[in-house]
Amino acid sequence: MERCCENLAKCKFDGNVEFVLVDDGSSDNTLLLCQAVAEKDARFRVFTQKNAGPFAARKKGVAEARGEFITFVDYDDLFSEDYISHLYALAKKHDADCVRACYETVFSYDYTFPKTNFSVKVLEGNDDVLRFYLNEFIIGRKNFGGHWCWLYKKDVFSNFEYFECEGNVGEDLLTNFFLLQYCKKMVFSEKVVYGYFQSNNSSIMQTFSYEKCKFLINNLKNFKKVNLSQNAEILNLLEAKAKEATFITGIRAVLYPDIFTAEQKRDLLATYRPNAFHVIFKGRHSLKVRVCAFLVLVCPRTFTFVVKILKKSSLFSRLKKAK
Repeated sequence: MERCCENLAKCKFDGNVEFVLVDDGSSDNTLLLCQAVAEKDARFRVFTQKNAGPFAARKKGVAEARGEFITFVDYDDLFSEDYISHLYALAKKHDADCVRACYETVFSYDYTFPKTNFSVKVLEGNDDVLRFYLNEFIIGRKNFGGHWCWLYKKDVFSNFEYFECEGNVGEDLLTNFFLLQYCKKMVFSEKVVYGYFQSNNSSIMQTFSYEKCKFLINNLKNFKKVNLSQNAEILNLLEAKAKEATFITGIRAVLYPDIFTAEQKRDLLATYRPNAFHVIFKGRHSLKVRVCAFLVLVCPRTFTFVVKILKKSSLFSRLKKAK
């Protein structure tokens, strides 16, 4: 937490900025540390609540925020010094309701953000904004998850107090989709400004548990509940994304059988089977994804065997580097 506060303080931004820190019922010295930071730097404001999870903490932060725009960071991640200024500059230049930049998954705090040229895409019209988002996440662009890397106008959160979602997998996708209902103009930047930190000690159980798989499936189903568009293509994409979520969890059940009971594995695969035809034949996916979807459906053991062979070969290493 101390490192996060130090990095926030170093962010380059010429305008007024506030940093809202929400302590979600921590049991260590986090609250005291945050309060000490706020005493030294008036830009930091600290709030505390009983432990209610990350979604509730973000809602608290939004309720207390006083700025024109809102963005989020997680305390254990990295962000570039121009994280705020880059998002804000694009929002003001294009008079956008929201801006999205890119992140990389990092495994060390020594990560250096790339200084390369980047492209910018402007989406106008709510249907175009929603279509772009739905086409890119899940089995599309890997950089579309997370609450971070987004900058929203505060006005976009006008109905946020009435919005609820469950769990901590897929709720970021659902939350962003809810907020995008109120965005008529979006800017997407290819620039990497955020580092999503993953510890090498993170267990597969924590990442791919049965509970988290169910949260992902349910949150993707709930896209329909928050959708306000009547565009036929948008409605079809919502159906497609809910089906793709069952494929993602079906693969997890096959690849990591040791973390699921036999009943849980059967349940995840049974949820996937009715949606397999779409993923294999209708989805906007690469041949590799379609082959995986087919093997998971008809012969899970063969799929597992092929993956094990690829992992031991140099070909697998080259495929990973090519992603």
